[in-house]
Amino acid sequence: MRLVVRASVTLDAFSLDVDLTFEGGATVALLGPNGAGKTTALRVIAGLEAVDAGRVVLERGTDVQVWDDPEARVLLRPEQRSVGFMFQEYRLFPAMSVLENVAFGLRARGVRAEVARATAIGWLERVGLSGRGAQRPAGLSGGESQRVALARALATDPSVLLLDEPLAALDVSTRVEVRADLARHLREFHGVTILVTHDPAEARLLADHVVVLERGRVLQQGTMDEIAAAPASAYVERLVGR
Repeated sequence: MRLVVRASVTLDAFSLDVDLTFEGGATVALLGPNGAGKTTALRVIAGLEAVDAGRVVLERGTDVQVWDDPEARVLLRPEQRSVGFMFQEYRLFPAMSVLENVAFGLRARGVRAEVARATAIGWLERVGLSGRGAQRPAGLSGGESQRVALARALATDPSVLLLDEPLAALDVSTRVEVRADLARHLREFHGVTILVTHDPAEARLLADHVVVLERGRVLQQGTMDEIAAAPASAYVERLVGR
């Protein structure tokens, strides 16, 4: 499996212009300062922003699915793309139970209620929240909310998993435990995983490959060790402590 993103998009005064290929079974971290285009890249992949030029394509062997290609007049809606998106704020629906939150993506895709419920129960067990399905999100801790958001993103069995600062809302003590739990789930996921983070330690622990963005462009990429050995900008030098 492979996700190819050759995208150019302009939003107000900001422009994103990237050419990236993401391989299945690996986690790629997008690093960069605020305003570098990290979240915009996720939104382009998810279908929340359309590209002005270029293509977003998911390849599964000989099966090629075009998600966005303005020249060919192809633009799949977010629900038509095999994507799970975990937002920084988690965005759990407060009026829904935990179980209903996890089942939401499945129901939105037309899965029968009993099947969606059974799948959601299974995912709550996998993230350590068995028996909490009837609870509302307001009663959850930060770590529990993160686990529900991750279960919701994975419940649809997506080809691409997008994680936007998934640990940023947690306190330091909770972050260590949840990060280890997240790493385990990412190892078990065989699709494409793209992680946005500001934290080089998080990128080192969770990602196989790192892409550094600055001003909407790819500055450098490689393993965290490779980037630390040859930082390409003052920002990267500060990032790796040089």
